[in-house]
Amino acid sequence: AQKGYYFIVVFAALNSTISLYYYLLLVKEAYIIQPAGETAPIIIDGMQKVSLFVLTAMMLMAGILPAFSSNVLAIAG
Repeated sequence: AQKGYYFIVVFAALNSTISLYYYLLLVKEAYIIQPAGETAPIIIDGMQKVSLFVLTAMMLMAGILPAFSSNVLAIAG
């Protein structure tokens, strides 16, 4: 860090430590704490399956073929 920027570095490190604590609470809740009772299965109907498939395909296409996504956005304006 350059002279005069040590405060920002310390501030960023402190914020990172605080956020890590909260993320670890989520991980603990998700993987370590047992659920209180029986959990019901998630029921997804046909339209939800279709929309999940379409959105997943669009995300994969945007990640795998970023040039295609950029061209579509350029055409869309």
